Amino acid sequence: MKKTALLALSMGILACGPSIEITEAASTGARPRPDACTPGAAPKLASIDRKELSPPPAPVGSMVLDPKASRALVIGGISLKGGGPAKQISVLDLASLEHHVLSLEGDPVEVPTFAAAIWDPENERAVVIGGTGSAADLAQVFAVRVEGDAAIIDQLPEFPIGSASAPAAAYDPIGKRVLVAPFIHADDPALTLAYRGTYALDLRPGAESWSTLVPGEAGPPAPQLSESRQMAYDPALDRMVMVRSGQTSGSTDVWALDLQNPTSWIGLAGTLPALPVSTPSLLWDDVSCSFLSFTRTPNACGFDAWAIDAAATLFAPSPLGSAMFGPGGPGNGSVLLDAPRDRLLILDGSDCTEDDWLKTVEIVGIER
Repeated sequence: MKKTALLALSMGILACGPSIEITEAASTGARPRPDACTPGAAPKLASIDRKELSPPPAPVGSMVLDPKASRALVIGGISLKGGGPAKQISVLDLASLEHHVLSLEGDPVEVPTFAAAIWDPENERAVVIGGTGSAADLAQVFAVRVEGDAAIIDQLPEFPIGSASAPAAAYDPIGKRVLVAPFIHADDPALTLAYRGTYALDLRPGAESWSTLVPGEAGPPAPQLSESRQMAYDPALDRMVMVRSGQTSGSTDVWALDLQNPTSWIGLAGTLPALPVSTPSLLWDDVSCSFLSFTRTPNACGFDAWAIDAAATLFAPSPLGSAMFGPGGPGNGSVLLDAPRDRLLILDGSDCTEDDWLKTVEIVGIER
């Protein structure tokens, strides 16, 4: 499948879902501030390697990192046989780089493509929001726990304003919640305002419920059909950062939401490089206290790595080096920072010719 066809699949026009009552986020007093981050050395790309995966992961799945168990979960994606939804959940062991598909147990859900997924460390589970099913976009939200060779699925309250094909989401470790900005394009202005809002799902067991954190009028610009969005938590400044790229007008831009006073999203000065290669677009590096971002090397099977000082006045990248993979290397994919082993892992995307899917994990060694 060509990348252009993949984008066409992921950027559909979505209908408003069922009406569900949600509440405004309640104030619970002063929010604790995160511990100060003391910057260390930024990583430099040092080596590259490759390993075949059998079975290979489903392309464009939603990936989350479980650092305690040293594994990554790949949820949904596109089937390598026929191109429809993969309808599977799999695990990549980060130590052995062995990949296997889990059996599905628990509540019945439709395992989606193009969903948002985050890791909930307090409850040791992945949380999956929205996505696209076999016939329609989805409002479903569910949790995934791994027990042995099984993925145990627990349904959670549905996304409150209806279906969401490719929402942006990130975990708030202080609030113990997931924040979600829906990626929903609508020609109806009456619907657009709700789709610009930011919504919070309380992840405390037994208390799972949605609230509106930021109303639509204080949100970032309404989604365009051609754009993509990624959200990440910035523990240095206790804020959410959102990257918007691929808009029909304007370059990649960055917005921030101060979680100490989350009244509105604010556009930040500076831009990111174009041609993002990875999902997510921003990975937090605890050592350098900075975001890592990755972009394609034009007309080549490689990518460039960048560090972004989250505390700098100008949100601007500094180059960390380039990795050239050769034929069959990644054109895009999910990038994981395997910090204990000083490496980046790239998988579940398309190769650099955009004519085939990756059936390998690309391994990029880093040094400080």
